[in-house]
Amino acid sequence: MTEGAGRFFAFFRRKLDEISSLEGDSSTLFKKILISNLIDALSKAAYPNLDKNWARYTKTVQRFGCWADGEKLSLPHLEQLLRIVPDPAFEKLRAKVFSDLGRWPFSSGGVIKIESDPGESEVRDLWPQESDHQKPLGNLNIKSFKHLNLLWAYRNGLVHELRSPGYGMEFDDDDSPFYHMVTGVGDGGRNNKSKIELCYPTMFFYSLASKIIENMKFYFEISDLDPYASFRFGTYWIDELNR
Repeated sequence: MTEGAGRFFAFFRRKLDEISSLEGDSSTLFKKILISNLIDALSKAAYPNLDKNWARYTKTVQRFGCWADGEKLSLPHLEQLLRIVPDPAFEKLRAKVFSDLGRWPFSSGGVIKIESDPGESEVRDLWPQESDHQKPLGNLNIKSFKHLNLLWAYRNGLVHELRSPGYGMEFDDDDSPFYHMVTGVGDGGRNNKSKIELCYPTMFFYSLASKIIENMKFYFEISDLDPYASFRFGTYWIDELNR
């Protein structure tokens, strides 16, 4: 069993704890950015030969994050697609999505956990099978609406734009993603139309990263693998020069 795995994951556990202790007006945003970067770094240890960051990130969350709801598809995001795309081929799916979403009990002022979202098979059964319907809008396909991929989109908003996508509001002690209703979104309050906002709270990021660290550590130790072998170290900032 490699000693390097213990040191490697202890380092990331300390960094995660340091991130969680941040304070200040922007601490929520900064915590999410830093935890997202931490997951990025861990993903390189598990999948060093994957060139695309998206593939490493999502595979790491999928394999080590124990996030069952990550495989579910966001119903409000599907609804928006089906409002933009009027193609009659999506008529059955549209009727199902609109009907299911209309039964969500937001009238009580509460939140809806994403466990209420449908699984891929439920949606695929009604998704048109013709090849020209596999990407009904740009490059979007059925998998684009998985929370696993929405988390990647969220990560990109954090890292590249220094903001959280959407207008979701966190509440105290929330540790799992949820939806809530917001009125007058994004237009200065002139339009009173209500919208359903998705929120990935800070505690969810912390919990997800904790699980990834724990499960990756176990995997590397029982497999007798050295996570440091996935990285190059040395004086030079160009990796190929460090031999």
